[in-house]
Amino acid sequence: MRRGVDRVEDVGLAGNRQVDRVDERVHVHLEHSDPDLCRSHIVTHMIAAWSPAAWSAIAAWVAVVGVGVSLFFAYRQVREAIQLREAQARPFVVVDFEMDSVLIHLTIENTGLLPAEDVHISFDPPMRSTRDDPWPPEKSTLMTTGIPTLPPRKKYRFFIDTFPERLEAGLPLTYEVKVTYRGSGRKAPFEGTNTLDLTFLVGLGEARRKTLHDLASSVEDIAKRLKGWSKGFNGLRVYTVDSETDDRESLIGLAINGVERKTAAGEISDVRAALRDALMNVGEENEPPDRWVTAIEEGRQFRFSGSELDS
Repeated sequence: MRRGVDRVEDVGLAGNRQVDRVDERVHVHLEHSDPDLCRSHIVTHMIAAWSPAAWSAIAAWVAVVGVGVSLFFAYRQVREAIQLREAQARPFVVVDFEMDSVLIHLTIENTGLLPAEDVHISFDPPMRSTRDDPWPPEKSTLMTTGIPTLPPRKKYRFFIDTFPERLEAGLPLTYEVKVTYRGSGRKAPFEGTNTLDLTFLVGLGEARRKTLHDLASSVEDIAKRLKGWSKGFNGLRVYTVDSETDDRESLIGLAINGVERKTAAGEISDVRAALRDALMNVGEENEPPDRWVTAIEEGRQFRFSGSELDS
């Protein structure tokens, strides 16, 4: 029995000596090896020394990081979807110049899917036109008050000017336009600024082709004129004019107007004599009626007829 135990001890001692020799060889090998390779061996031994609990903790942390990354990308996708929906389901007001041959029109259109409310437009410099009568565009109700509601896909078109007259007058061709408006379900107003530029049209021309629209417009114009010439359903209204009588009374009217102006200016003391001379200058030799003289002296307007000179 004792010999068996001694044999086991001898084997154990031999094994320990063999392990020591292996460690010595590894130590010597590591001392004479590449440093990067040494670090790799060290890391390998450390990983091999980790317990199952450590591996479970690492796996749990990897799972947490994976869930966090998934939540981050899910949040970005949801946010982008909300932004896309808001960009699509909103009003979008566009202000632009629209040319029709040489005619310049200002267009205001809501290209969005929701109504635009409290729409205000401003131009820098202020919008001017060669046709400022009765008031310039910047003083119009559109510029001062705005549009209360602009429905989706609604477009307004306003005549502003003609291009040749605008060039001749030296009015601006470039404007900065600012548009503000509101949409339902949003507290902050929408704002947009863009440049309207007509300078690229300078030196260009247009050969405009007549279309069916032009034909329809011409027919409508003819119908309006015929309607003005008719009387109910009884055909055309016809007026006859005696050209000789009309020409004579036109000359008499010029003579009377000349005497009236000079009388009003205090240049004439004898109205009758002045009127007689004026009528003679247009070929009338008869004495002017008393009521004509009286009306001119009193400064009153009156109707006259050439036949009164014949009586």
